[in-house]
Amino acid sequence: MDADSQAAVHDDAGSVEQSRLQGLLGYQLTRAQLQLHRRLVERLHAVSLRPVEYSILVLIDSNHGINQRQIGDALGISPPNLVGVITRLIKRRLVRRARSRQDRRVQHLHLTAEGERLLVEAEAIVTRFEQGILAAIGDAGHDQLERVLRRLQQL
Repeated sequence: MDADSQAAVHDDAGSVEQSRLQGLLGYQLTRAQLQLHRRLVERLHAVSLRPVEYSILVLIDSNHGINQRQIGDALGISPPNLVGVITRLIKRRLVRRARSRQDRRVQHLHLTAEGERLLVEAEAIVTRFEQGILAAIGDAGHDQLERVLRRLQQL
């Protein structure tokens, strides 16, 4: 970028020269993730859930009797951080704990009726959110993005 172009960028009120960062794939992925996450947070606010809470409810619903260690492993959440989230969900009466009959140290997690009801509502919100993303990138873009994301997760 020549000096005139840089000066024009800096003269623009509030703009910051970011071309070096924009050329980095990791930066672009992070920015896209942050933007999508922010929008999802806004939408899930309607049902007073955070994305991590939604993910936990989905895992509990899909894996009846799952324990906290399994959830932490699946979502990459450390045990100390997960305890607070699970405690909030229990206090809201969305999740209940049940001690294992085989190992009294293990507590299995289950959705309550209220948790099931809220999950249905949250899933409708997330489905609409996902449909908006799909509309923006199209079917071909979706297929391509899924393939690339799967490859990146294997690095």
